Amino acid sequence: MISSNQASKLIKNNLRKLKSKKINAMDSVGSILREDISAERNQPPFDRVTMDGIAINYSKTKIQCFYPIQSTHFAGDAPKKLIKKNQCIEVMTGSVLPANTNCVIPIECVKIENQTAKIKENYTAKRWQFIHKEGTDHKKGSVVLKKGHRITPIDIALILSCGREKVTVSDTPKIRILSTGSELIPTGKKILPHQIRITNGPSMITMFKEQYFDDCEHFHLMDDRNLMDFAMKKYGQFKLPEGLPKKEWRGNYLWVKNTETIEYISANIHDGHAEYLEIVGKLYEDKMAIYNEEIGKWLDSRE
Repeated sequence: MISSNQASKLIKNNLRKLKSKKINAMDSVGSILREDISAERNQPPFDRVTMDGIAINYSKTKIQCFYPIQSTHFAGDAPKKLIKKNQCIEVMTGSVLPANTNCVIPIECVKIENQTAKIKENYTAKRWQFIHKEGTDHKKGSVVLKKGHRITPIDIALILSCGREKVTVSDTPKIRILSTGSELIPTGKKILPHQIRITNGPSMITMFKEQYFDDCEHFHLMDDRNLMDFAMKKYGQFKLPEGLPKKEWRGNYLWVKNTETIEYISANIHDGHAEYLEIVGKLYEDKMAIYNEEIGKWLDSRE
């Protein structure tokens, strides 16, 4: 038995680097970024009005009671300019702040009649109120999401605001969980007093899926050579020496598939017998060879 620190070190030293892939930003929630996401332009890209109301040129002197309305400015309209400082421009939320203005008075504090805006009595205003100034969220070219970040739903708005239709993310690993034991019975099957339900494998699957690892499967194998039977059924039969019972066979067998190499091993160990099924993506065969060599060295040191 190795210590948890030794196990953690072995895992850390042999972590596999997943391939990257480019996917649609809208499909990227839960994925790990393999690139920085930078701002396409200043955000907001202009001084943005945050309340329906009127835009005025405010000075430190007392505001006027009445402002003639020069024009109306909607979100999406090209920028306008206030011509006369004693007038105003009616503005809508999300519109560009008109040039020559520096204050927005919300519509709740204004009464509009005959193209004139009357300000609520005793209303106090200040410069740049209800204005989201250009570049205050982030500047053009600044990194808004760093490589290695797991994308959340709220990040999608940020990615799209940077003009990114596609993003580069890590490929999703395949995860397979094998549990063993004749005493374990799946939910829905009849259970005897001396048996228990299979829970750990399914629970681990749900934990992985909660972390957006969707390609997960759980297989349960009964004791007494079921791992060999499982491997033969899933990957293909192989011949045993004639007359030799399955439980006495020792050795290994290799299946080579399109993207994976699968090896079944049956071996004697110091306290009995062990079976082992290794499934390795071809991309990581070299890494696994190094990992297995390290495990072998450790096992040799325990003898």
